[in-house]
Amino acid sequence: MMFLASLRTRWAGLLGAFVAVALGVALTAAMGLGLASTFSAPEREPVRFADSTVVVMGRNTLTVPVERDPNTGHVTKPLTHPHPVDIELLRELRRLGPVRLDGAKWDGAKRDGVGVDASADEVREVVGARARVLTGGDRRLADEAEDGR
Repeated sequence: MMFLASLRTRWAGLLGAFVAVALGVALTAAMGLGLASTFSAPEREPVRFADSTVVVMGRNTLTVPVERDPNTGHVTKPLTHPHPVDIELLRELRRLGPVRLDGAKWDGAKRDGVGVDASADEVREVVGARARVLTGGDRRLADEAEDGR
């Protein structure tokens, strides 16, 4: 009986505590759903070279030797835009199979990426360290220059 009398006089405090707990649970649930949705984000499919089995992109880093004391080290920094694929490499890739150039402007000598219909191992052998070879889902990395990611 005393509990009910206390409840009648302090009903606003009980209601406030109940609302605070309900809002806390709702906020935690919303945050959990937001985090869970980022774990299952869909993979983007390649767009620019979707029909090519292998994509050759120019290097996206610059490495220079730096002399410090008696030793020489190397410093590598990312580039805003990848190096272009030079015309000589493009000629060598054309010997392996059909080469696809996207709709970007052709400056007559260089290109930032090309699609090649040949075996990835053969392309890697020809390219060596002059450029990056992308296969499978990694071909979507060629789209980054266009969408700003």
